[in-house]
Amino acid sequence: MTDIVALVSGVWPELTLICEIGQGANSRVYSAIDEGGETFAVKAVFIPDDWEMNELNQAYTYTEEQLSHYLKTCAEEYLEEVKILNALSGDKRIVKIYDYKLLQPEKLQYVLLIRMEQLTSLAGLVRTRSFTCEQIALMGIQICEALEKCHSKRIVHRDIKPSNILADGEGSFKLGDFGAGKQLKLGANTYSRVGTPQFIAPEIYNSGAQLMSMEESYRTDVYSLGLTLYWMLNRQTMPFLPLDRIPTQVEYDQAFMQRVNGKPLPAPCINDNPKLTEAVLKAADARSGKRFGSAAEMKVAILGCLKEAAPRKPARAHVVMLGAIILIFAAAVAVLLVQYSQRRVPEQTSPALPAGLNLPLPDKREYWNVVTIMPGDVWRSPVQMSIRNAFSKTPIEENADFIPTDDEYDLDYVLQMMIKQDFYSNYPGIKTDMVLIIPDETYDVQAASDILTEHGIPAYVFPGSDAELVYDSWIKLVGGVEDQ
Repeated sequence: MTDIVALVSGVWPELTLICEIGQGANSRVYSAIDEGGETFAVKAVFIPDDWEMNELNQAYTYTEEQLSHYLKTCAEEYLEEVKILNALSGDKRIVKIYDYKLLQPEKLQYVLLIRMEQLTSLAGLVRTRSFTCEQIALMGIQICEALEKCHSKRIVHRDIKPSNILADGEGSFKLGDFGAGKQLKLGANTYSRVGTPQFIAPEIYNSGAQLMSMEESYRTDVYSLGLTLYWMLNRQTMPFLPLDRIPTQVEYDQAFMQRVNGKPLPAPCINDNPKLTEAVLKAADARSGKRFGSAAEMKVAILGCLKEAAPRKPARAHVVMLGAIILIFAAAVAVLLVQYSQRRVPEQTSPALPAGLNLPLPDKREYWNVVTIMPGDVWRSPVQMSIRNAFSKTPIEENADFIPTDDEYDLDYVLQMMIKQDFYSNYPGIKTDMVLIIPDETYDVQAASDILTEHGIPAYVFPGSDAELVYDSWIKLVGGVEDQ
């Protein structure tokens, strides 16, 4: 068993491995920290891994010299692939590599160590956050830009999938893990069958030894990105699978074969932006020639979807009349809200807002982005719908996040992750403006408020988890913000 801690210490003595955060077929990824407190990811690729070595020993009769030559060739190929990624890592859409080293701890064992920036995969992000159509489109645009860079260097990624799309803490998505990447020589063809079967293009699965041109190879990346966007729009479910339950293995196999055999994909279940759905289905068309011809073409189509979805401004001739109508309507609504509030919550039970909650509200703009943390049982109660209803009456970003806590993800853990920006500020162009906490008796609300205040994150702790109190407190807190 290779001592990975000793290997990493030998190459980068300033690094300390913290824990394993991911793994692949023949690799492990570790979180590491240096002496200055900066965090990194360290990927260790084992050549061969234990399973492959066992297979080589059992299935074939090789001399030690033959095995040594074979493994050295494999290690050098992996090293070339890392050099490809390293050449691209200066681009803002590609995962940054800081250093790498190929080691040979044993005669028949190579280990490739890669030191890179530590990010959060899309596959992990969707477990704690939901995405709107606009956010999915923005993510798709950024990965199209990453593919544009790759393809301009004649590099085919060949393994685009949610776990290889990574988010940083500044709202950007990047493309990583070029373990299956290949650089094509000018005028060359490629015929390698690689990539994750779940997301590969049908022609790769069905091609065998059939050669593909550069353009055809680039379209396989377009397909995999299209299928990833489809997966996002279909509630993280692949086409032809049931949405209301966990599929059986037989259903998985049948759905996979339907896809690679060319059956047209049904529209994803989230179809709020028909133009985006149309673009995604075009990118994930089983017929290579029917797809976008390039990542650049796909990006233009998705940008068009965002423009299509953008609200249109009223004609100038109607602005004055519309403004007057809005003012009259707003006045009427204000009177009704006051009367309704007084009727629903008696004055003596309506909580006074603590003075400390006259916090700096977000900059005036059309939307805010708010993260709300609450216990799991409260999250499953009418309280969640109550605050969603209150949000609809204030300038809250459409996809406000609701994070339930439980035994595994308690309040302290969620706050620490939020501070590390694993749970917020991950969407392109959108930052978290405020954190709301709906407490129960297990929450140390003072400690939570202190932590958030210390890190400059505006926070509001509700006076309790009663639905009416939550509703009225929130309306009172932000009711006059538009007049600031």
